[in-house]
Amino acid sequence: MAYADRLEGPWKMWSDPILPLAESLFLQADPSPGSSMPEPDWVDALDGDYLYAHVASPDVHIDEASQRLVMYFHGLLPGGDQQTRLATSNDGINFKPRESLLGPPYFRATKLDGMIYLSMWEGRLGRTRSWEGPIDLAPKELLPDDITGAPDRQIRHGHVFAHQGRLHLTFSRIGDAPERLLHCELKPAEAWSDWSFGPVSEMLRPAPGWEGGDLPVAASGMGTVMERVNELRDPALFLDQGQVWIAYCGGGESGIGMARVKGL
Repeated sequence: MAYADRLEGPWKMWSDPILPLAESLFLQADPSPGSSMPEPDWVDALDGDYLYAHVASPDVHIDEASQRLVMYFHGLLPGGDQQTRLATSNDGINFKPRESLLGPPYFRATKLDGMIYLSMWEGRLGRTRSWEGPIDLAPKELLPDDITGAPDRQIRHGHVFAHQGRLHLTFSRIGDAPERLLHCELKPAEAWSDWSFGPVSEMLRPAPGWEGGDLPVAASGMGTVMERVNELRDPALFLDQGQVWIAYCGGGESGIGMARVKGL
């Protein structure tokens, strides 16, 4: 965990893990070479690169009604899949996981009109009345192709954000050249089939320097990137003292930046 008194920093690292792998209820050791573990479809797409014991993608929220912090996170299961669990904390530095598996990896949550809305792996959406679930998963094909970029591209990690009575989705897409930060408004309805969507607009693209804007433009690929590239990834909108900000990864996965958002 990193923490700071101001967004501008300085940021410091907390010395201890807030949820050790050994306490996560997920697989705690890498699968052995040649293991007969079944591999889900996402492993085939990544040549097995993600078949290792880990926890990742924390998404933390204040549950004011219960005076606690809640955190969605995911890890590896013995069957080779990745799933999301919920962990809770009373102090923000010690989280206790729940046994229940809630859904696919990369949960991002926001509350609007008493409903918790979720985005997850490949931009799939969900909703629930309780942090503990159960999760009502949207059909995989709910988002139209002009948002997902299908069939040649796909959403990497989307982020839902409720602000002034409206529901927003920020995201980047695997296969864009360059990969950049995009936005559209989501318009919920009781039935998934009645949802509607605003147009896609560009929020931010890589600038020269650490964001990689001075590097060659190329279509991005799935998975981790170890070198600095011309890509922005992993957007997250949040509200601080009445002002909307966006956090994101630049240069592929070379650093984290923040920018103020106007007009949202």
